[in-house]
Amino acid sequence: MRRTFTAPSEGFVQARLRGARSTDLDLGIFKAGSRQLVAGSANLASREDATGFVAKGQKLRVQVCRRSGDARRATLKVRFWKAKFVRDAERVELVRVRTRTPAEQGRLASLGLDTTDHATDTFWDALLYGSDDEDRLRRSGLSYTTLIADVAKRDRANRRAERRAARSASQRARRYLFFSRVV
Repeated sequence: MRRTFTAPSEGFVQARLRGARSTDLDLGIFKAGSRQLVAGSANLASREDATGFVAKGQKLRVQVCRRSGDARRATLKVRFWKAKFVRDAERVELVRVRTRTPAEQGRLASLGLDTTDHATDTFWDALLYGSDDEDRLRRSGLSYTTLIADVAKRDRANRRAERRAARSASQRARRYLFFSRVV
């Protein structure tokens, strides 16, 4: 299954897939017209959640792939939300919050932060949008560490590295073709 979408604003896209447990489905969000991955999910079974950063007007293709099983139906929900950048000076930060008890998980959930979909028995990752979110987490008393201090900056660096790698691979392929014709 493939569907195309256009991002209404700069921010985030989230695709959620739910299907039969007897079938293993994977999910990918790509820039339309290319194979560049925006986000993906490849869990066991058919509970997939993928979230990525998008630019306003960006064309996207959401693709579902069946790995195994024979279920014919699954529910795909795609939503967009505008980036909650309060001021240019504030960054989006990815933190890992220690949540070893149900009480700690409940306390984190009650803060209204943007938590990831993949909590474990010992931690839950969250995005902090500026100093208000960071203050709320600090006042909660939960222990946390910063995984990525500036998510947008890391994303830009990753995209530059991907473009360099693609150019390098293309140049190697052209040199190989040139030398294979000469020999």
